[in-house]
Amino acid sequence: MSTATDHIQVDRFTDETEARDRIETMKDYGFNFLEGFNTDVEDGWEIVLKDEFGDTASVIFEPDQRPVREAIVLGENNIERIAAFLPSDYSVEVRPELHDEGDKIVIFGHDNAGWTLDGYVIPRLASGMIFAQEVN
Repeated sequence: MSTATDHIQVDRFTDETEARDRIETMKDYGFNFLEGFNTDVEDGWEIVLKDEFGDTASVIFEPDQRPVREAIVLGENNIERIAAFLPSDYSVEVRPELHDEGDKIVIFGHDNAGWTLDGYVIPRLASGMIFAQEVN
């Protein structure tokens, strides 16, 4: 029987709520905080947990450092239809009274590789006759 512990899992999150939910799930499965191993990680944090068998797991929260890009959808549109055109790093929502012009549909997110707002998202929306303009 080995006395060395196994590090069985490392989960990385850019959403702090999801990271904290994962910690709660792991606690439900019998993992507890391992004292002395909770550290700051580049403006985020790492929590190491240990189970009764000595196995450890890490949950790491690292905030997304990429700038958020936004575009306003022009004209009347349906949010569900717009969402179908978006890559995973972009979302859509209705924002009340944006720019004193009433409710607006806004697309927001992070560029990832070639999935950029101006190079992919806005042209893809236009292919479905949905027009948007970037907000600077």
